[in-house]
Amino acid sequence: MSSTVNRFFGKQLLLEFCEKNPLTRLKLNVAPSREMVYGVDEDRWELCFGPFQTRMPGHFECVGFFEEKRLLAVHENHPAYSALMTDAATHITAQTLLTSYLDDASKRGGGERIRDLVGDVWEVSHLELRLALCEAGKGLSYMSDRLLAELPGYHHVPGLEISCFEREVGLYYKKHKALSEGARRFIGICQRYFAS
Repeated sequence: MSSTVNRFFGKQLLLEFCEKNPLTRLKLNVAPSREMVYGVDEDRWELCFGPFQTRMPGHFECVGFFEEKRLLAVHENHPAYSALMTDAATHITAQTLLTSYLDDASKRGGGERIRDLVGDVWEVSHLELRLALCEAGKGLSYMSDRLLAELPGYHHVPGLEISCFEREVGLYYKKHKALSEGARRFIGICQRYFAS
């Protein structure tokens, strides 16, 4: 699961799964969404739940449950907070981006990369630590609109092409690989949960 999915839905989904499947062997990792795509592709993980990337591999089955926005956010404690809120384009190049995962640039095709627009990038996979660094004014970070709405002191940085990305969030796995019984049951639990 991605950290945001885990924060908002992990407890309910896993409790139901464990109550209904007490003898099933289970391993859950909370991981950055980009790393999860590579993990499924490389057969490290059977099934993942997180935001879909812009271009998901064609050999993936994707089961979407809801939409979210990924927003570039800054905390009021950041020393450049006022400047970023009024003229982000001028001040973004001097900022540090706190991200959950920094993939190999060669794995992504074409286009301008966010990492090239900021002064530095710190890779911090743990959500709470990333938020603590942001709150201490050490950098900017992307977060779900759902998360941004519940955190005091954080604000969406406006006026940049990279300020907002829309993403569908759901489960994905390889199309032509047989899923374990546990994975199939977890998919069923998620489908029922998000249908209600």
